[in-house]
Amino acid sequence: MTIQPLRLPSMKILLISNIFPPEVWGGYELLAEDIALQLREAGHDVRVLTSEASQNDPRPWVERSLELTYPFQNRGREPRFRHLYLARQHRLALQKTLEEFPAHVALIFSLRRLGVHLAHALQARELPCVYCLNDLWPLDFTPNFSSFLARRKPSQSSTPSLPKVGKLRRTLQYLRPQEFLWPKPGIRRAIIVSQFLASRLKTGGLVIRAPRICYQGIRVAEFTKRAGGNPNADDSALSPPKKRGSEAHRKQKPLRLLSCGRIHPSKGIEFCLSTLQKLHAQNYSARLTIIGTGSAAYLRELADLSVNLGISQSVDFLGAMPRRDLAKQYARHDVFIFAPRWEEPLGLTYLEAFACSLPVVARPTGGSRELLLHRHNSLIARNSPEAARQIRELQVRPLVRRRLIAGGHATLQDTANLNNYATAIEEELRKAQSDHLAERENHWNP
Repeated sequence: MTIQPLRLPSMKILLISNIFPPEVWGGYELLAEDIALQLREAGHDVRVLTSEASQNDPRPWVERSLELTYPFQNRGREPRFRHLYLARQHRLALQKTLEEFPAHVALIFSLRRLGVHLAHALQARELPCVYCLNDLWPLDFTPNFSSFLARRKPSQSSTPSLPKVGKLRRTLQYLRPQEFLWPKPGIRRAIIVSQFLASRLKTGGLVIRAPRICYQGIRVAEFTKRAGGNPNADDSALSPPKKRGSEAHRKQKPLRLLSCGRIHPSKGIEFCLSTLQKLHAQNYSARLTIIGTGSAAYLRELADLSVNLGISQSVDFLGAMPRRDLAKQYARHDVFIFAPRWEEPLGLTYLEAFACSLPVVARPTGGSRELLLHRHNSLIARNSPEAARQIRELQVRPLVRRRLIAGGHATLQDTANLNNYATAIEEELRKAQSDHLAERENHWNP
């Protein structure tokens, strides 16, 4: 007689996120979609509550009745009165959703530009919650100046003194009414994507009673399948450089460098352009492809910089691209460059490069230092001249390239694994539900 494994009952899960694909601004909402799909594939009933999208989304389990306080492409100070106006609208939207979909538990990805009033409403309804924390957005709703210090670079936050300019203005910015702050006693359960982020959130004054560190991952099969076989099968661009001016030099394909993601000053696109310029200065034929979208003003700055560096003819700006088409782009390139300027909580794009067997040259920051390991799955560079040297090493040492590809695959399998991340979330959801039921039982049977 075969003993069947114990199957736990499925859950009704309400997933709340400020934006959700096909509306994409960064990696956070892509991960939210991946987790929603993983949980649905595991047999759970998932309903997504999010804001409107600019494109049509026919999925009946995605409800778009929330509204952002202001769009992500707009920068500026938080519109407090609009925040208060939308608070009532969002509470009504949440009430209507829960009447139609009586969830057992809520999974919160991001409330940035939605407002923390949704957390207050969920607490008032006694719906157990688990938070997936992938950046510093919870510090938008902490009451003290330590959240400002947590956002600064470590070298800057060693002293608790206020900036010399605008002390009063900055202090008042962090003195907010309770409507703008986390409900007490804080967050009970949270999945945090890196040790670095957990430390920053704690420095910022966020109270998390049961934090759990778990690295995020990607849906690897989607990238390996769409890459169309073995990426980088044509190694002609990675063969040693030929003598400049020779026939072999003219026939040699240029190195194909890739950077993708949101185009923003924090993402280090200037580092990629500078690296390309260093390669050209050393007579290496190379091209850089930049995939992503950003403000028109910043795109003009990057275009002007490429002209000033003398590399404008070797830079291709492809704009935004659907995720389903990215794998083919990874497969067409020889090296992926990951060089954020801000303290990246973890990052996703280099994991996609790992899945497509694309070697990574990186200047890691923040939590990405926990996954990007020198000469295991990437080559680490502190500046653009060093990055150029690392790329040249990949060109003349194919064994290094193969080692990095194998290390990237191992990272996806053992460390940054989406199945492990989804399992951790499922476990925390069950614990939250169990804790809630135990508390109710204790309340009625003291």
